[in-house]
Amino acid sequence: MDILSTFKARDILSARDPKEYQIYREQALQSVREMQTLLEHASSESEKVHAQYFIVYYQAILDTLPLLPPRLANIVTRDILEFTGTKPRARFIPLGGHTPGDALLHLPDDRILFLGDLLFVQAHPYFTDGNPNELCQTAAYIKELQADVLVPGHGPLGRVEDVDAMLGYFDEMQELVRHAIQAGVSQDVIAKGPIPAKYLTWIFPNFYEENIQFLYQLYSKA
Repeated sequence: MDILSTFKARDILSARDPKEYQIYREQALQSVREMQTLLEHASSESEKVHAQYFIVYYQAILDTLPLLPPRLANIVTRDILEFTGTKPRARFIPLGGHTPGDALLHLPDDRILFLGDLLFVQAHPYFTDGNPNELCQTAAYIKELQADVLVPGHGPLGRVEDVDAMLGYFDEMQELVRHAIQAGVSQDVIAKGPIPAKYLTWIFPNFYEENIQFLYQLYSKA
């Protein structure tokens, strides 16, 4: 079976030490235990949902790692690839923002987009592995494709309104951090502040603090 990826994704994976996969398994096992403890002592519905989600997430990693030996992509591209034939067309589109090796799959005839972590729906996105400004550019491109169904990396199926929600989240975090820097508020103080009310029900609340810290460091250097 062929595996298709961007050049950057393949380069990242090829540079990894094979021992990392064993370490990752051990980390996943530890994370399951931590999430089970969090679930037992959850003080809010948000924490409960977060713990339940990640118990399933890390358990799936533990279940599938023995079945999926590491293997690099044998087809790599920097350009858009289009697949045609008797089935509906599919377009593999390299883009960036969440990580250096992102890509999406577009089914134009069905108006469906498979976006991976380029989209989080009703969930705090994760900025620290990528470039938030590039992610915003990618989000604008996603909207131009005018798909009816957006399949995210995390959260329920989405629509274009969910892209706008993610962009709105970034704008608010950006404004919050820049105001804090101008006012001389420290990184730790702003990062540990309350999550804005409209995002309290979003999953991955732990990403909020990491996103704030990342943006603070980013804009402090500007």
